[in-house]
Amino acid sequence: MAPSREFPIRRRDLQYEPTRPIRPGFLRDPRRIIAEICICSLAPVCARIGSMKKLETVSRTQILNLNKFLKVERHEVRLSDGRIIPDWGWIVSPDYVTICAIDTHRRFICFRQTKYAMPDIAIGPPGGYIEENEVPLEAAKRELQEETGYASGNWIPLASCPSDANRGNGIGNFFLAVDCIQHASPNTMSDDVEDSELVLLTKSEILAELDSGAAIPLPWLLCFTLGIQKHAEISSKSVPIVVVAGIIRNADGRMLIARRALGQRDSGKWEFPGGKLETGETEAECLAREIREEFGADVTVIGHFAQSVANSCGTIFKLSAWNAKADGAEFAPLVHSEIRWVEKEALVELRRSFCAADRPLIDQICGDPRQDAR
Repeated sequence: MAPSREFPIRRRDLQYEPTRPIRPGFLRDPRRIIAEICICSLAPVCARIGSMKKLETVSRTQILNLNKFLKVERHEVRLSDGRIIPDWGWIVSPDYVTICAIDTHRRFICFRQTKYAMPDIAIGPPGGYIEENEVPLEAAKRELQEETGYASGNWIPLASCPSDANRGNGIGNFFLAVDCIQHASPNTMSDDVEDSELVLLTKSEILAELDSGAAIPLPWLLCFTLGIQKHAEISSKSVPIVVVAGIIRNADGRMLIARRALGQRDSGKWEFPGGKLETGETEAECLAREIREEFGADVTVIGHFAQSVANSCGTIFKLSAWNAKADGAEFAPLVHSEIRWVEKEALVELRRSFCAADRPLIDQICGDPRQDAR
């Protein structure tokens, strides 16, 4: 077998000198022989890796200050063998965030857009520069909200790495945001100068775009690739517990809220009533059953309203909310400590007292994503 061209092995590296007596039967086991040869051949390489030294900056001089987005420096760099390169170019640009964002229907939130350095229109993820004194995660949340109107309560860091291994050019911070919900329209006052269109694509559509040969910038490719991989990984490991909640209105249009009793999870907090989806039933059937069990009353389920996702102690809960109408019977708190029929304004006032998974539903009902008194 010829040595690999990617990892050349010299003949002298293959010399095998056993340091202990050969055990009986050793030579009859080719796997052991191959293992010993591999150990001997890799030893010189491992030694070289262990002796590697980082390059050292001796001095730096700014040679261009174009604007806040671009500066160029000339560095003197000392190599590991002591030699100095006097004119090492270094690019200074702001660190940035790029987000692989996926909504509650597993669609990727993207832009079909133009960029000055791109020859053609291509698909790209949300993202932007990190502002002064801003940490990457907060920048990612801000950019997603401003550019798309979406928000997520489930963020996963993917990578943080320099754009150019030799020239710097800013640190890219990549995130996966799952179960995103749109609370508002995109910010039309954005400082982006290129044309763009917000699109929602399935996983197969994204993969087709990436496989099309389009000139997609490397940070975008990295973000999509890492995001798809991580999302597949977490999806295979965690199946969310589906909890159905009701936005139940009476004849006056007021909505039913209930306070969780002592001894229950999140005791003392308010919620939209409902319960865990059982095997074999639809979400609408689940809501009707739960209301009957918890309040001794019937409702007419009208249609799906929205959903949110929460992570509690490592368990993922998907709260699926449905609009429903009270059928006129009296509601009694059989498992809750208190119930109320309230207007929208009361939801805003009580928002801090609601369970975390219910708060995005309040934002949807009240139409004010900025009303967040967390």
